[in-house]
Amino acid sequence: MRLLFILLIIFLYNLCSFAEIKLIKFDYQKIIGVQVFNLSKEYYKNLDYYFKTLKSKGVNAVFIRVFQNKGDRYHYGIKSICESGVYFKTDQACTVYDILPEFIEYGKKYNIKIFAWMGTRKLTFFIDKYGVSETFKLNKVSKRVGYGADVFRKEVYNDLKNLFLDLAKYEIDGVLLQDDFILRIDESSSVFTLNNFNTDYDVYLDGELNVNEIPDLFFSWKTEALSDLLNDIKWDMKKINPKLKFAVNIYYETLIDKKKGERWYGQSIENYNKKGFSYFANMLYSEQVKKEMNFNNKEYLSFLDNTLKKWTNLLDNAHRFIAKIQIRRFDNKQPIDKKFFNNVCNLVKKYDVSYILVPFENLDDLEYICN
Repeated sequence: MRLLFILLIIFLYNLCSFAEIKLIKFDYQKIIGVQVFNLSKEYYKNLDYYFKTLKSKGVNAVFIRVFQNKGDRYHYGIKSICESGVYFKTDQACTVYDILPEFIEYGKKYNIKIFAWMGTRKLTFFIDKYGVSETFKLNKVSKRVGYGADVFRKEVYNDLKNLFLDLAKYEIDGVLLQDDFILRIDESSSVFTLNNFNTDYDVYLDGELNVNEIPDLFFSWKTEALSDLLNDIKWDMKKINPKLKFAVNIYYETLIDKKKGERWYGQSIENYNKKGFSYFANMLYSEQVKKEMNFNNKEYLSFLDNTLKKWTNLLDNAHRFIAKIQIRRFDNKQPIDKKFFNNVCNLVKKYDVSYILVPFENLDDLEYICN
């Protein structure tokens, strides 16, 4: 009888503990951010003015690029022996310049969150070392060159994880995953990937298959597997820096068609949400979307309205949806029409979502803040 009583107490204690855990409500700050592709030399040793100005305009988060690929502009226009590398200390890559300490210092001073924007599969130094992933055939006779390094290869994954663990040693507030953490429709025909798939489902796939011959099961599997790899990195980083928030770049196709998201990119908001990722940085770039979807301004605004309506209803907190809104063209850096942009801002404010100005080139771009 006493044993039964003890077991009942243990059961009730565990039930209460579980209930307490379920009642926790996470607070997601609304982000008003800028994504810094390249930091001008005029701000070198002048970051106090830079951050003070950002703060005066209502910016509360800076997403600073901390990776350097071949051909990228260097922050501050510095000279470096690193053709590719990173902007923090690590033994995994060439350190171009240790930029994070100064950003963290002024971020704290002005209460602005610092997110390290970090690349993954397309990092030049990874591709130089390991090559690119193997692919299936896109048509009956030929294959396309892989997009990035094969993260299902153990050595690649371990190097990537160690790189991110070094990043976690800094007092950053969060990480933004570059949009290269994807798997294109024809990628992942390597033995590393197919063996894992075969182990999980006891289904053998030939690496010489045509994309059209691949079952949907494989696309959903590799979407889940890719997010699992990132989730493992996330939790190991949080062991070092528990406060870290993670934002994942999401392609606009993923927002409007779940099947396309899985097939084209190996990407699913549902998967990342299930695994506890904090923010979804949605690439709603107006000029790109208009070009690819053959939209005029009015049609783009309708698309944006529908997308924001859908996802603010699906997510538990609208602030977790970050609208990445384009303020300059990517090809020539020319500013976006301000009247059109104001209409974009009106929708962002209507749905009370977070937003980031992209690409943020200098402080003059603060005129695009959605007041």
